[in-house]
Amino acid sequence: MILALGAGTYQSELIKIAKEFGEVTALSYLHSDVGFAHADNKETISILDFEGCLSYAEEKHCSAIVSSGSQLAAYTQARLNDRLKLNGFPFDFVRTMTNKLSLREWLKKEGFSKVRFTTDKDLISSSESWVIKPRIASGSKGIEKYSNLSNLDAIADTSFFVKGWLAEEFIEGESGSTLFIINEGRAKRLLSTRKVINSSFVPVAHALYDYRTSENDFLQSIVEQMVTEFELKSGFIDLDFLLTETGLEVVDVGTRLSGNGLTELYNLLSKENLYREQVKMSLDLPLNDLQCIESENIGLMLFYSDDTGVLKSFKSDFENLEILKRKEFVNPGADVLPLTEGKNQLGFFIFRTDENSYQKLNALTKESNIVLE
Repeated sequence: MILALGAGTYQSELIKIAKEFGEVTALSYLHSDVGFAHADNKETISILDFEGCLSYAEEKHCSAIVSSGSQLAAYTQARLNDRLKLNGFPFDFVRTMTNKLSLREWLKKEGFSKVRFTTDKDLISSSESWVIKPRIASGSKGIEKYSNLSNLDAIADTSFFVKGWLAEEFIEGESGSTLFIINEGRAKRLLSTRKVINSSFVPVAHALYDYRTSENDFLQSIVEQMVTEFELKSGFIDLDFLLTETGLEVVDVGTRLSGNGLTELYNLLSKENLYREQVKMSLDLPLNDLQCIESENIGLMLFYSDDTGVLKSFKSDFENLEILKRKEFVNPGADVLPLTEGKNQLGFFIFRTDENSYQKLNALTKESNIVLE
C-alpha cells in the first residue's frame, strides 16, 4: 500500500498518479479534502501527528510514502521513511532544511549566504527592517516584514510561532525559484522562474526565466553540496531566492515538489509528469531522463483574492494571452480568504504571450482576476 500524506489541492494529482502503482490511502485531518475522492482509502489523521501516521503505516504494512506541495508533509514523510526504512530523503537533511534557523546556519557554514539573522531580540536594531519567520512552517505562513519590532513579544505570541521565531535582515531583490531533481545521487536543474510575490510573501505568479551561467552554477553548487553532505540519492529540491545587486541569496529550501507553480509548468512544457517520478522514487523504480526546460514567454498566475468574501466568478478574458492550461480549485459561491498563505489559492492559469512574460505578470497582478459578491 502507498501512503499519501495530505489530500488537499496540492496532493490530488499525486494521489491519482500513485494509483497507477497500487492501492493508495490518503491521510488528512480534514474530511472535506478534495484528494480523498481519488484515493482507495481515506483516514482522518493529521500529517503533523507523527505517531498516528506511524501507527497506521505499520499496521497496513505501507510500502511507500508520497507527498507534495507541503514542507510539513515532507518533514513527516522523512521521519516515517527513516523509521520504516523506506526510500526518500534522510530525515537529518529534511529537518535541517525545514527549520528556518538550521537552514540559515547551514547556508552560512557552507559560505552560501551572508544574510544576518538572529533569535535574540536584543540584537535586533530598531532602525532597520527585519523579516520575522516561524522556525517551522510551510506555505509562507506567519512571515511578515517589520520596520519596528518594539512589540516583538506580542508578534511571536501566536500559533504560527509555537516552534520559535527567526529574524532575518530584510534585503531588496527580485524573487526567483529553481527546481532540481536528484537521481542516483546526481543533481540536475529542471527549470527556473522569476516570481511575483504579494505583501504576505506568497508567490502569485511565475515566469520562465534563464538566469546567467554564474547564477545557475551557484545554485547548482548549493544542491551538489547538499547531495554530498547528506548523501542524497533521489528526490526534488526547490530553491527560493532573491536576485540582489550582489548576487543570489537563497531564502528558502523545499525538499519536495512544489504545489502548483514549478511542477505544473514543467509537466505541461516537458510532456513528462513529475508526480509520477515522485511515486517512482518512493518505490525505488528507475526514473525517466528528465531534461531542463529553457525560457520562453510563458507564465503561470494564480487565481486569488486580496479580501475575505464569497466568490462570484473567475476572470476569463485576458488580452493578448494564449491560455495553455486553466484550473479552478473552487466553484462560484465558495467562501474565500485573502492569500496570506499558499493554501488559500483558488486556481491558476498558464499562458503564452508575445510580450516579456515577467513584465506581463507584473501588469496582470495590478488587477484582480476574480470577482467577489
